[in-house]
Amino acid sequence: CFSTHHFADLFRTLGLHCALYLDCTLFMSTLNSLFNVVEEGYSNFSKLLGNNQTLTDNIINSPEIAKATESLLSVAVGLTVQNMIRRGASIIVDETIPGLARTISSHLESQPNMADDLMTIKEITSSDNSFYFIKQFLNGASKCSADLKNYFMYIAAMILNINWNGVQFYPDDDALWQNYHLIPYAFELLIDVAPLLFEKAAPENIRAGIDTFFLTLSSFQPKMNKGQKFNPFYILVDKFMKFVPGLDYAEMENYFPYSLLSSGYPSTTSI
Repeated sequence: CFSTHHFADLFRTLGLHCALYLDCTLFMSTLNSLFNVVEEGYSNFSKLLGNNQTLTDNIINSPEIAKATESLLSVAVGLTVQNMIRRGASIIVDETIPGLARTISSHLESQPNMADDLMTIKEITSSDNSFYFIKQFLNGASKCSADLKNYFMYIAAMILNINWNGVQFYPDDDALWQNYHLIPYAFELLIDVAPLLFEKAAPENIRAGIDTFFLTLSSFQPKMNKGQKFNPFYILVDKFMKFVPGLDYAEMENYFPYSLLSSGYPSTTSI
């Protein structure tokens, strides 16, 4: 089990260069998984969807979507651990010279155009969430002319591919089995890079895509085993509202009312 303080302890012993090496290694692994999702996975989904443009249970449960789901989870876990590494490094920088990390961050943010080496310094000394280098890698990608709604339908299909009846919830950690509760972090990234992947990715199109995502989840939501005291699928959906900037319960009321999401938790657990 990883935590920010475990990484901070490691960097106190081995130095900040260890944080940089770990960050770079994890970045490349996460980037590779992201490519699997947005290139191979989305291409396979488009072929499965065909001219019908209709999502079916057969598509959701296909081996192609199952493979993409594994990559999606790898992206989510990779982003989470990378953030822990950066927060751990930021702790060590502040312990060495209190306030240095904040000073570096403020100075670099005042620069009109930051080079990659300056961004590396900023990211390893700051706990701020950043997708800068992922965007740099995707910046030269050929943009897809397809409807952005299908992209969000594809993300929903990956989540629906999971066997939710077999997923456990751990109230003490507020976590789901296999780290599924981290998927919203990958979703935030997939929203952020959409303008680099699609021609029609104006804010209003992205908003419509997000609506399609939740509508698809609502339409195909899995049925839980009778007598089960919690609903891991509702717990995951609730995490989207909590972890993804710009999402709130009021906007999702038509798809997943707050009372419905609340009912997903065990009665002894408050959300």
